[in-house]
Amino acid sequence: MKPFDPLRLDGAIALARDTFCVVFSGRDYEDMHSYILVYEGRFNQPWSRSDVPRKIDSLAGRIGEDGRPIIYALSDEGDVYTLPMGKDSSHRKIVGAGVYSDDSADLGYVNSMALTGEALFVTGYHSQLYRLTDSDVGWFHKEKLPQVPETYDYLVFGDLNGPTEGNLYMNVTYSPVNTRRALTQEENARRRELIEQGRIEEASAIREAAKQGRARVNEGRLYHWNGQEWRVVAKPRSTKHHPEPETLSDIFIESLDKIWVVGGNGVILCGNASMVFRISPSKEIMKICARSRNSKIGW
Repeated sequence: MKPFDPLRLDGAIALARDTFCVVFSGRDYEDMHSYILVYEGRFNQPWSRSDVPRKIDSLAGRIGEDGRPIIYALSDEGDVYTLPMGKDSSHRKIVGAGVYSDDSADLGYVNSMALTGEALFVTGYHSQLYRLTDSDVGWFHKEKLPQVPETYDYLVFGDLNGPTEGNLYMNVTYSPVNTRRALTQEENARRRELIEQGRIEEASAIREAAKQGRARVNEGRLYHWNGQEWRVVAKPRSTKHHPEPETLSDIFIESLDKIWVVGGNGVILCGNASMVFRISPSKEIMKICARSRNSKIGW
């Protein structure tokens, strides 16, 4: 990295009131590095820095037995860096994950990591879900993972969270199949007629409409793992004018009974797998907050 090159803030986590971690990366994709900074407020020199030769896409962490943070950093290629403050760091690679790695199995990038109990869970862009412990790295019940429905191209496994390994929630994005199609006989005849009339733009529009096919968008689902199987527990719609389920982004576990999930177009879910998730667009939440005397809403 050259001096004064702008840095990109890629992620951050807080482990305590005065203990947090942030990760930055540079703009040079030919020589990608990330800079992981850890802040421990109880020390006179609170900052620690670790540099890794990858782009870090996700962070997780916990406080170790010695009271110091242990940070886990995940690269988009499936590298997992373990950084215990005050001790030697370590590196592992999820075999098959990534795009440019030598061991890539055409599964694509991984994108999210969560710490549940003593295990790390890593999700990816093509139905990937891995479980990592101190002694093992492998798929998490691969034969039981959600399957791609017939009218969709692939599933993107996103944010995952849960209180135990037998009680997990995961955002899944359904990517639709390409709806491009060939012209019908009637469309071909009409196109030739328009060309003969010199109406070239209208003729081109018929071909372009067939290329694009019926407009379809990514759709979201919230899945739950009960220790035996995955099942859909929410298909959130942001408004009555959006028939497709909205994509989801983050999951927060407030308690066993209260799981919060947020997504596109202001979707907010609250509930758990044993009850119906309450779906609220953010405007409704904002109205509730605005009526509260002590609420301060910033834009």
